Amino acid sequence: MAIGDITVFQNHKRRRANGQSRFDFDAGAVKVALMKNTWTPSHTLTFWSNIITNQIATGAGYAGPAPLVGSTLTAAAGVVKFDANDTTVATQDAAGFANARWAVLFHDTGTPSTSELIAWIDLGGNVGNVQGPVQLRWNAAGILTW
Repeated sequence: MAIGDITVFQNHKRRRANGQSRFDFDAGAVKVALMKNTWTPSHTLTFWSNIITNQIATGAGYAGPAPLVGSTLTAAAGVVKFDANDTTVATQDAAGFANARWAVLFHDTGTPSTSELIAWIDLGGNVGNVQGPVQLRWNAAGILTW
């Protein structure tokens, strides 16, 4: 599955700009979660607790938010890039789901009410794990650049 457009939550941008965000891309734990097709992304959202109930139900190949492994933050030629290894978010399961429409990146603090939302990813339509695993293949140019 090719990954679609990534949109940074407006509240994440605002919190970083005014110093409210405690998240450090160098040291923070970033996770990615699959969201149901009934969820509607909104720039006004700030924390994982705002959307946790819209996550795909755990079980049947989906264990919940997956950590981004091998994440790096680099700067070169005036561009800062956040990147990570491609991520398998759900394993294949014949009894799995078929209604994931979005993925969400967030900083996992261990507490949903302080786990800051970073960005949402348009999966381009409903995806599921009945026929095979759900894998996010990040762009070679990075997940986020600025």
